[in-house]
Amino acid sequence: MQSGRKAIVPPMERLGQSEFSIATQGYTIPNCDCVRFGLKLDDIRRVQREARAGQINPPSWFRSNYTFEGDSTCSDYATQRGAGQKVFSYSFYSPKVYTERESHFARYLGHLYSHISSIHTQYPGWVMRVYHNVSKEDAIVNTMFCRLSCAFQHVDFCHVKHLPNRLDLMGKGVVGRMWRFAVMGDPTVSTFLVRDSDSMIIERQVRAVQEWLASGKGFHVMRDHPNHHAIMLAGPFCMRGFMPDE
Repeated sequence: MQSGRKAIVPPMERLGQSEFSIATQGYTIPNCDCVRFGLKLDDIRRVQREARAGQINPPSWFRSNYTFEGDSTCSDYATQRGAGQKVFSYSFYSPKVYTERESHFARYLGHLYSHISSIHTQYPGWVMRVYHNVSKEDAIVNTMFCRLSCAFQHVDFCHVKHLPNRLDLMGKGVVGRMWRFAVMGDPTVSTFLVRDSDSMIIERQVRAVQEWLASGKGFHVMRDHPNHHAIMLAGPFCMRGFMPDE
């Protein structure tokens, strides 16, 4: 644990796998005073390489979680979570927000606590991701994101200028509302739902997603309002699997 930082320790059944000497390490987000502990990413990659070369035969827990190739499109911490992740994906893009009274803050961040709680109760086992461009100068939102990251293990924040493999969505000119679709190319994700941050999670949509999950179909697009005229809305969109960059 780093001095002066608050530690968050994940479930112990994922840690301390001594037969392959996989250590734990601390993961942080910028400008935040806590550390999340997870499996050491370098050790995971080493065991992956040795297994592919036929040098070792990993146990079933490792084969179930770490046979994917590549990295998460969110963060190193998201990569060490392993395969089969089910993810709610959001974007937050804005110039600096100096006060919680700003209308942009209220509209797009005012529901985050509700989203976190609803995902935890309505979609147990799912992870909530927020792809964002918040800078260190934005103390209000930084403090909020830090507090949420420290308090909730099922929430990941993905800074779009500092994604794994030096991926910089802003530098590539990707518009903010599309950042959340980076989850589509994530090899650790089995199922994802893309949502608008100003849309509440309601029971009608929860039931619709449950029906889709039970159907075995690959995609799900919802239009559940008289004003939803587009063939496919960017917000209520679901997909299984991932689309590799080929």
